[in-house]
Amino acid sequence: MRNKNEKSFFYLLLSLILAVAVGLFTVRSSHVFEKYSSVDYLGNMAKLNSVSSEKYYDIKDKQDDNYAIIYEETDDMSISTKENTETLLNYLKKEYNSVEKGTYTNFYDYSTVIVTFESMDDYAQLLELYYYVYNGGTVIMAQRPYITEELHEYLDLFGIKSYAGFEETVGMKLLSNILITGEGLEISENISNHSIKAELFDDVEVHVTDSEGSPLVWENTFGEGKVIFSNGQMLCEKNSRGIYTGILSLGKEWFIYPIINSKVMFIDDFPSPIPTATEEIIYDEYQKGTPEFFRDIWWPDMVSIAKKYDVTYTGYYIETYKDAVTDLENNGGDDIDRQNIITYGRELLKLGGEIGLHGFNHQPLAVGENEMSARNGYVTWNNIRDMVHGINLVKATLTSVFPNNKIVSYVPPSNIITEEGIEALKEALPDLKIIASVYSGDEKEAYIQELEIREDGILNFPRMSYGYIDTKEVEYDLLSSLTTFGLISHFLHGDDVLDDERSFGLKWSELAENFEKMMKRIYETIPWIKSETVSEAGAAIINYLQQEIVFTYEEDRIIGALNNYKCQGSYILRTDRKIVDSVNCSYELIDDNIYLITNEDAEFIIELGE
Repeated sequence: MRNKNEKSFFYLLLSLILAVAVGLFTVRSSHVFEKYSSVDYLGNMAKLNSVSSEKYYDIKDKQDDNYAIIYEETDDMSISTKENTETLLNYLKKEYNSVEKGTYTNFYDYSTVIVTFESMDDYAQLLELYYYVYNGGTVIMAQRPYITEELHEYLDLFGIKSYAGFEETVGMKLLSNILITGEGLEISENISNHSIKAELFDDVEVHVTDSEGSPLVWENTFGEGKVIFSNGQMLCEKNSRGIYTGILSLGKEWFIYPIINSKVMFIDDFPSPIPTATEEIIYDEYQKGTPEFFRDIWWPDMVSIAKKYDVTYTGYYIETYKDAVTDLENNGGDDIDRQNIITYGRELLKLGGEIGLHGFNHQPLAVGENEMSARNGYVTWNNIRDMVHGINLVKATLTSVFPNNKIVSYVPPSNIITEEGIEALKEALPDLKIIASVYSGDEKEAYIQELEIREDGILNFPRMSYGYIDTKEVEYDLLSSLTTFGLISHFLHGDDVLDDERSFGLKWSELAENFEKMMKRIYETIPWIKSETVSEAGAAIINYLQQEIVFTYEEDRIIGALNNYKCQGSYILRTDRKIVDSVNCSYELIDDNIYLITNEDAEFIIELGE
């Protein structure tokens, strides 16, 4: 009897010890996860008080830096180029007026005239434009004109010595840093133009050629003024805005504009369910199953690259790859999937990263018959209520693991979402402030974005480059975004290596080598750019979009004045003169004749030497 009681007491004591241990582990784990708290960068930005320079309106009224955009209403290419020009000048915070070709324009009211149409021979003000440049004005030919007999006598205005008709030009080679740090970059694909086959005068400075050496962008000094000539149609395209920004800067002794100054790395589908099946491409290289590969190889490689080259990841969690849009409770993730969010989510946050939402599953938030979803073979949802339910389920999973991590940003599966989907997001995610899709592409295939604040207050934050593979085309996209916005917004997928199309058939070791090369080049050539999470960069974008900044140019100095200064901002200044001093701002030479300016007040001054 005594032995039986002793055994019972022993087992009871052991159970109590185990219960206490489990409880302590749970409490400890809870405390570990609770320490990863979101910082409300965008909310904090909104709370900042603003101050204004007393000089703002005086400088704005002077309009030292203003543009006339001349377009032709019946020319579709001209309209596209005009609209692209307007959007770019809005980003650059430059004043402009768009004037139809048949309406009289006093060119001398503007510092620069931008011509966006092809038919110059019947332009009533062509002779006036000629003398405007001769007397010191700047003209940008944003689209190459048709060369007709009437235009022959004006070829010297454009720097053209002779021409032999037209040619199809392919590719691009940068002969200058028209893109920041881009001198020498060669692209053989994805860019084509219908160009004038021109021989230029010897004193014309060529900045861009095609792959065979035919001139695409050149600068011609004529009298006291200047013509910048784009020999094609590329400036009507969104992905040409970096080159276009460089072209705009060529017409000025100094050219300054605001930037965001952020480097952001999105990882879609991470953390996510990891396939348990053995993948041949993984096993052949590492003799590991897929979960073991991600744990022992992929993630350690990604961590190593992040630490060496100052990369901050924002991951986008997805709970399941099942395609069900009903009976969601029985079609969610399992315990192994939950462990992935605990393990990889914790590691991501320890790195200083952030977790956003990719979805309950990989079915885009679209209701009923939707062209974008149908084209990609997705199942659409029955109604907004079901979408909200799915979002609430995945939110509950994230909150149970990381109770203090707010879901601030969302990446749509395959970059597809509808307005009904956005309404569902807003209902289920009160902390949502950012939707991150893509910058360019077919609007019938994806949710294409500009950098902008929607009417509902959500920030559209497009990704502008993609992939592990360090191609020249990816480098062009990176430098175009850098030049225009001071932004690197790059994304990839955790499981790209498992997809032959996305990986181009390369093994992980080859993808990792490419990705490291890309991150190393950015780190070494653009060391000044700030590595940030999506929400940190989102606050910087809002500051950039909302600021009202004007500049005036005196003989040896530039004065900047803001109407609503809230916090430190960044600017690119292109000039061949050296900065010798500054007031209320710092400066750093980041490329030949290119400075990064950082202001500390609503009014700042840049002093220039010879």
